[in-house]
Amino acid sequence: MFHVKQLHATTEVVLRVMAGEASFDAGLAAVVAYQRQFNGPLAAYWKRRGFTTEQPTAGEVPAVMTDLFRSVRLTSSEAEPTMVFRTSGTTSGARGEHWRLSTTAYDAGAARHFAAMVLPDGERRRFVKWCFDPAEVADSSLSHMVADLERRFGIGAAPWQLSSEGLRAEALDELSALQEPVVVFTTAFALSWLLERLEAPVALPAGSLLIETGGFKGKSREIPRDELYAAAQAALGLPDTAMLSEYSMTELSSQLYSRQVIDGLAGAAQRLLVPPAWCRVLAIDPATGRPVAEGEEGLLRFIDLANVETVVAVQTADRGRVTPDGVELLGRAPGAVARGCGLSVEELRERGDL
Repeated sequence: MFHVKQLHATTEVVLRVMAGEASFDAGLAAVVAYQRQFNGPLAAYWKRRGFTTEQPTAGEVPAVMTDLFRSVRLTSSEAEPTMVFRTSGTTSGARGEHWRLSTTAYDAGAARHFAAMVLPDGERRRFVKWCFDPAEVADSSLSHMVADLERRFGIGAAPWQLSSEGLRAEALDELSALQEPVVVFTTAFALSWLLERLEAPVALPAGSLLIETGGFKGKSREIPRDELYAAAQAALGLPDTAMLSEYSMTELSSQLYSRQVIDGLAGAAQRLLVPPAWCRVLAIDPATGRPVAEGEEGLLRFIDLANVETVVAVQTADRGRVTPDGVELLGRAPGAVARGCGLSVEELRERGDL
């Protein structure tokens, strides 16, 4: 049975949170209630953990490890999804799948946070897209997002320049023809590929912004982010403030964008990731599964209200610190993540559910 009314009603609550018309806690209660009623695997896990709270805080919701998306369909009990986003699967074999019954909250949240963090003046920009065409890679959440953002904030429709072989040759020619400020969306791999092939620096028009989205997974060579950004600044004539990081993943619906914050102790600029108001980030102690104190290192957990019909609490293996100014990303945790952080594939196998 398709729970149209319940899904629509829950999504409307989340949209009100995004618009500042409802509190995060109200949105969390609505999403938890929906998922408890209609997402069978998640509801069973919550019940085993004794999670019955109807008005939970972000730290009370039991989380699901990202690796579980490779083994279990984690969405409410509907026949067919509207869209399925998939991970690359290049480092672990099986591809994680995020089954979506609707992208309404995803699209609305992505647009709202992009506007706040990237184009706060409400202007429109030409997009430069060094990522895959969604017509060719229909299961890419990044390509879906960039396409929707271009429709909302772009000028015209720019070509998609990334293929499985790297950036298309036209991408190099496109740079020298640019005359107005642009927004460049690029994976880290595409950016490094371009920098290796530029024979001479090509300055982007003044006021341009470059948004790096990650994406070295499965590639033979990974460049440290500071080194990649320094090379891009020199090659493309961009100031440091024009280099933005975008952080998200297939298992989430919300994105974090970087901003420069001055470290009060060191007096140096620090790049922190800022989540939207409808996505709370916690740093979790892998030994206890509980949140650590503000500013202490832990494994990042996301309570993402835009995951309306899937999994509201997602546990990652990314290390970081959560501060009032944003999230400091510290890299991946070495080895396996302690099971206390969230439901994992191993736990399901031990119980015989897989």
